[in-house]
Amino acid sequence: MISTKYIGMEVHKESISIAVRNSAGKEVMECVIETKASMILQFIDGLRGDVQVTFEEGTSAAWLYDLLKPHVSKLVVCDPRKNKSMREGNQNDKIDARRLAELLRLDHLTPVYHGEHGLRTLKEMVRSYLTITKDLARVKSRVKAIYRVGPFLVPASRFMRGVIVPSGLPRSTNPGCAGELTLSFVPDVEQRLWRTIMRTKHQLTCNRVQLQNRLEARLEEAHIKLSSLVSDLLGASARRMLKAIAEGETDPIALADLADERLRATPERLRDALGVCQELNSVYRRLIPGPCSIFFCPFDFRSHPSTLKPKIDNAQEGACQISRTATMDQA
Repeated sequence: MISTKYIGMEVHKESISIAVRNSAGKEVMECVIETKASMILQFIDGLRGDVQVTFEEGTSAAWLYDLLKPHVSKLVVCDPRKNKSMREGNQNDKIDARRLAELLRLDHLTPVYHGEHGLRTLKEMVRSYLTITKDLARVKSRVKAIYRVGPFLVPASRFMRGVIVPSGLPRSTNPGCAGELTLSFVPDVEQRLWRTIMRTKHQLTCNRVQLQNRLEARLEEAHIKLSSLVSDLLGASARRMLKAIAEGETDPIALADLADERLRATPERLRDALGVCQELNSVYRRLIPGPCSIFFCPFDFRSHPSTLKPKIDNAQEGACQISRTATMDQA
C-alpha cells in the first residue's frame, strides 16, 4: 500500500519550516531547512510514497512552484487571505506549517493559479512596461518642478488670473467683499531651493526602496536567490553581478568573483545561487537592468550642507541673470 505524505511549508527568505503528516493525520516529521534548491530537493527525494506539498502565495512562490512541480504528485499554492484557521490561536513558523499540512490533508485549501512559465514571463514584461511608463512620467514631472523653482520660469499668464497680495497685508474683513483672498507665505528663492533639495531627497529615498523591492521580486521570478546573500541589492557588488548577468554572463564562478571580498556570503554560496544563470531566459536578462537605473539627482545628498551652499548661490545668481534678461527682452 502506498503511503501518502502531506507536507506543509512556511517559506521565508533564508529558511523553510516543514511539517509532514501521514494519511491518518499524525505528524511524522518536522524540520527547518535552508531556502536553497539543493536542500529542498534533497529533502523531497528522501520521502517515500505519494508526496503532496502546499505553501502560501508569496515572493518565492513562483520559484518554489517551478522547482517542486516535477518532483511531487500534487502541489497547492494556497491563498493566505482565505485561510481563516491560520490566524487563530498561537502563531509561529512551526505551527503554521503543521496547520498547512492538516488543511492539505482535509482538502480545505483555496489554490492560487500558477500557469505556464511563458504566461508569467509575459505578465512580467507587461508589468515592467507599465512601471517604466509611470516612472518616466514621474521623473519628467520632478525635473520640471526643479526647473520651476525660480519665479522667472513660471508663465506670466498664471499671475494674470488673480491679484497677488503680499503676505504681510491683513485679510479683508468686509463680509460683502466678493472673492476674498486667502493669503499664503511665499518664501524667497534660496528657501525654495532648499525646500526642493529636501523634497527631492525624500522622493529619491522612497524610490530607492521601491526599486529594491521591484528588483527582488524580479530576481525571485527568475529563480535567482541573491537577496538573501547580499545586504543591499543596489550595492556595488550586487550591481556588478547583475550588470554581468544582463550582458550575457552565464558562468557562476565568474559572477561570484565580481563580489567584494567583504561580502558576508561565501563564494560557494554565491556560485550555488547564481548557477541558475546558465539557463536564464533572455527576457529576464533584459528586464533585470530596469530597476537598477538611478534617477536623476542634481545634488549629492550625502554631502555636508556647507558644500551645497555655493551651488545654491550659483543657482540663485543664474536665476537673477535670466530674470533680468527676460525683463530687458519684454521692455
